[in-house]
Amino acid sequence: MLKKNYSKNGFSLIELLVVVAIIGVLASVGIVGYQSYTEAAKTRVLVENYNTIVKAVEFELVVANNGLKSVMKEYDQNGNMIDADGNTTTNAGDQRLLSEDTTCNNFAFSVKEHFSHFKNPFKQEWESVSVDTMGQAHHRKGQIQLVCYSHFGSFGNGGGCPISSDACRLLVIAYKKDRGRWNTSDGKCDNTITNNDINAIQNENDCFIRKLKGGEKRATQAQQQSDCGWDINIHGPWQVDHNSIGNDVGGRCLGSVGTPCA
Repeated sequence: MLKKNYSKNGFSLIELLVVVAIIGVLASVGIVGYQSYTEAAKTRVLVENYNTIVKAVEFELVVANNGLKSVMKEYDQNGNMIDADGNTTTNAGDQRLLSEDTTCNNFAFSVKEHFSHFKNPFKQEWESVSVDTMGQAHHRKGQIQLVCYSHFGSFGNGGGCPISSDACRLLVIAYKKDRGRWNTSDGKCDNTITNNDINAIQNENDCFIRKLKGGEKRATQAQQQSDCGWDINIHGPWQVDHNSIGNDVGGRCLGSVGTPCA
């Protein structure tokens, strides 16, 4: 009787284990590659949205500085529509466009409202644009922060400055990673920025991208106020603080510097 030769039919156990191991390695590499690709794609969307907002801010400042007609409606910090007399209104037909008397504070909230359809690319249930005076260490990736910033070191400074003056200055920051430059404990984003970069008009690295729009920084706050034509009775407080980050953008980032947001 002839014997069947089973050695040429099917795979041995060792061969099967090798194949399974190879498939596992390829799968893990594919997953990591896909995750890197999607993360990069989300970051590109964030940067594109940031650039759109920066261009809109630039346009509106030029319009206000030259007495031209705005294309953006005005809101205050409570989300109220503003009428021609500078008062709140519930009638959309009475709502005014940004004007020469619009303050930096109202300008920031008007930009936020105008771009409320921009979602956080890393978490679509949240909006992206936040108006607040919180430090970078409190922000989540995908958030775009708007803050009046007439003098370095004091977010909210110049909130009462009318946008028709080139002394008005608005800072726009997009967070590519949690906590921006404070993504690392040294506050330098893996040494990709220096202390001089922190006070620059614009800079970009792996953690954030920022640009300060408006006129030149004056030597003193008093000079800034004078050049703005600021009047507390017309424009309200000079320093306007917003020490919270709304739930609509995911709220404040909890935890310590150099760690992911809780």
